[in-house]
Amino acid sequence: MPMLKNTATGLTAWNIPYTFIESDEFTDSRLKEERVIFISSGLGHGGVVSS
Repeated sequence: MPMLKNTATGLTAWNIPYTFIESDEFTDSRLKEERVIFISSGLGHGGVVSS
C-alpha cells in the first residue's frame, strides 16, 4: 500500500480529487462521475473493468 499512499499524497498536493471505494458496491454512474478512483474489491481487475 505504500504506492497507493504516495499516489494519494501526490493527488492531494496537486489538488486533484479522488475517491476510495472499499467494496463491490459501485455503480456505473459513480465510476463515470469520479475523476480518479481507487477500488478495493473482492473482484479481480477484469471483474471490476467488465462489471
